[in-house]
Amino acid sequence: MAVFLFFLLAANNVIKIVRDSLFLSQFPITQLPYVYLLAALVAAAVIVVYSRFTSKLPFARVVLVSLAVIISNVILFWLLITFYDAGWVLYAYYMWSAIVGLVLVAQFWTLANEMFTLRDAKRLFGIITAGGTLGGMMGGIISTWAVSFLFGTNQLLWFIVALFAGAYGVAYLALRKPEALAALDAGQSALTKKSAAQDLSGVVGTVLGSRYLQTIAAIIFVSVVVSTLIDYQFKASAKEAYQSAEALAGFFGSYYAWLSVVTLSAQLWLTGKVLTGLGLTPSLVLLPITLLAGSISILAWPGLFAATGTRMAEAALRTSINQSGVQILYLPVPDSMKKKVKVFMDVTVERLGDGVAAIFILFLSVVLGRSEVTLLSYFSVGLILIWIIVVFTAHKGYVDTLRRSLAYREVSLETARIDFTDKATVEAVLGTLDGMDEQSVLFGLDLAQKMDPQHVIARLPRSLLNHPSSEVRRRAVTLMASSLDSNVLAMVFELMTSESAQLRSEAINTVAAVLKEAAIPVVLPLRKSPEAQTRRAAVRLMLQSGDVQARQDGFADFRDLVSDFGPDGENSRVEAARLMGEIEEPEFTGYLSRLINDDPSPAVIREAMAAAARRRYRGVVPDVLARLGSKAMKVSAHEALIQYGEEAVRGLRGALSDSRVPFDIRLNIPRTLSKIHAQPAMNALLGGLLEEDRSIRFNVILALEEMARRFTDLKVDREIIESAIMSDAMLYFRRFVIFSALFSELEKSSRYGDSLLYHALTESMKRVNERVIWLLSLIYPAKDIRRAWSGLNAPEPRQRAHALELLDNLLAGEIKTYVFPLYSDGQPDQRLRVALDFLGIDSIDTDAALRALLAQDDRWLKAATIWEIGIRKTRGFRDIIAKLADSGDALLRETASIVIRGI
Repeated sequence: MAVFLFFLLAANNVIKIVRDSLFLSQFPITQLPYVYLLAALVAAAVIVVYSRFTSKLPFARVVLVSLAVIISNVILFWLLITFYDAGWVLYAYYMWSAIVGLVLVAQFWTLANEMFTLRDAKRLFGIITAGGTLGGMMGGIISTWAVSFLFGTNQLLWFIVALFAGAYGVAYLALRKPEALAALDAGQSALTKKSAAQDLSGVVGTVLGSRYLQTIAAIIFVSVVVSTLIDYQFKASAKEAYQSAEALAGFFGSYYAWLSVVTLSAQLWLTGKVLTGLGLTPSLVLLPITLLAGSISILAWPGLFAATGTRMAEAALRTSINQSGVQILYLPVPDSMKKKVKVFMDVTVERLGDGVAAIFILFLSVVLGRSEVTLLSYFSVGLILIWIIVVFTAHKGYVDTLRRSLAYREVSLETARIDFTDKATVEAVLGTLDGMDEQSVLFGLDLAQKMDPQHVIARLPRSLLNHPSSEVRRRAVTLMASSLDSNVLAMVFELMTSESAQLRSEAINTVAAVLKEAAIPVVLPLRKSPEAQTRRAAVRLMLQSGDVQARQDGFADFRDLVSDFGPDGENSRVEAARLMGEIEEPEFTGYLSRLINDDPSPAVIREAMAAAARRRYRGVVPDVLARLGSKAMKVSAHEALIQYGEEAVRGLRGALSDSRVPFDIRLNIPRTLSKIHAQPAMNALLGGLLEEDRSIRFNVILALEEMARRFTDLKVDREIIESAIMSDAMLYFRRFVIFSALFSELEKSSRYGDSLLYHALTESMKRVNERVIWLLSLIYPAKDIRRAWSGLNAPEPRQRAHALELLDNLLAGEIKTYVFPLYSDGQPDQRLRVALDFLGIDSIDTDAALRALLAQDDRWLKAATIWEIGIRKTRGFRDIIAKLADSGDALLRETASIVIRGI
């Protein structure tokens, strides 16, 4: 690709030397704006022909045919200029030269976009364009030498033919290989089937349909207008200083040679560093800021020196940093869209920019009657300011396009408008109550509650009292009793002697709710019922009574329930626990703690934890928390602590940071905290980021991510998150340096396929990367971070490159400095150098790496390190391993005991 661009740009420079020398030597400078305008008009026609032509051919053939046609054009122009020296020929040659170079360069960059990913582009486009710049330099030097010592300007056309022939040969050798452009031809074929007759209107429609493409077009357009104004000032100064075609050819040859030297230096020393170091936006802003200074210098010091310096700076930065940056803007654009618009943008839009610049020039000279070309700098300054604004707009569109390229491929009572007095509505509601479907009947009961009791309650189906659903029965009893109608209450009283314990309990609760203390005499006979559920309902009514004796009797009955270990004792204790959740009494705290800690029945423990949470008994939180470590009880304990809400946070936070608390309990705390909608819960998790144990810390990170996503109103302390990210990044660098010392990445990993340490370190670094991604999602748009993570794990190199580019544009400041190397696609030796620099060391040997692993806290890594020492039979570690053979950790003890016998 670099050699291909070498020939293209060498030929393009010689074309411009011949063009400018012949045209300026025969025509006044005032003719130049008309050529700009004509070139813009001709470009529109050319793009129509080009689009229709290329839509029917594979892209590889388009490149070769274009080169062959251009070579024949150059030969024809030589004949016309040499034997038919007419003014229109130079006009035609000037317009042809303004289009042909752009077409070929546009084809080249389309090819490059297909061959390279986003990350490749940032590294390699500077080098590739340097090859082209070297060609431009050689073209300028040889042209100057040839005109001065061998032949006239006309004969340089044969040099152009030779250069294009070289470009054709390189392209033919590259594009004839089937594997070189298989994907490109496949994509072009699909595009051809989709749109076989592509024309200018279709291309324009594509651009107009995409705000991002419009922004790219705006950057190209404004930059070309400014470039053309500066070019006109430069050529006007050159014509004033040199008169003959040979003198102009010598000047332009030297200029283009020195321009290539400056451009080559910029490409080799600046482009890659600016694009990867500063990012895309600063790279695109560099050119307009430089031209702003140049335009001001032309106003201050008019003449050939200032005009040449500004033009050289413009051309050097445009074809190096700016061109690479603009090409990167195209990379996230879908291939089908890119193939449609690339040549249009690089030819038609650029020539349109030339045309608008010509209008500015003609306005100054014809309308205003001013001949001072330096005044054009005022136009340039205004346009440059617009240019800078558009660049910042393009950056937002660029990131949005990257995001898209990574993206994976019932009636409410509150909102329903119901007329509850309407007869038909009442009949319809009552009709739903005869069914057996629980949800339908409950919905009908909800509606019935909103209606006039005198119209509904007397007509409620009595079958509701025998419904299979306990919730339906409870709601029906409550609704019926709410009328205080004597007939209905009599029916509810009858239910209190029902054979169904559930229905009796519901009836007692309903009577108690409606009649309050007046219901005590009614329920006293039920205190000694054999059904625990009925007794609970009676006890509840007595405890809620204001009568002292009734409360004392109620507590006595409660103690009988909670202490019942007879044949039906489990049911009694479950009902006692349920009762403690229905009403609040200080005395219940001790009973709940005893049930949760000591009761043999899982059902009783679950009910006790639920009751404690329902009434938020603070003294019971440690007992519930202790059950998080039980496989059978942890789900119920988790739900109970969530129901406690903020009341439980203090105990959870203390247990999370207390190393004396069993590990299984601490491991489950983050998930519990993440479900509590309270800022203290968020703060407790943020504090958990300081945990040394990596498993607990990872659970904390996952919990934080879930909490931040679920409760968007809670504040995430960015400083704490960033500190945790940088801490994990440093851990990764330590692991990576150790890994590089022990296992050379330059060798195939299959050599280490049986090494436990190799796999342990690899998995450890992957876990760090995953933790960092979760942390990033807390302080950056979570969707973007998840898309980036998905792209980083994708099998396709292009998708991984897009993900890295998205991270490159999302991250900023110190976080970017720490995080980006973790996912960088740089070479292993480059990544190792970065890691060493972060750690502040020059290198690390194998022994130091093994000792560092033995000194860290991860037991699995430590065990794998011991095993690796045994496999390698490394000397000098016997004493350390002998101490570990007496470790209290069974894994380390057994591993060390086996290894110590072999070294």
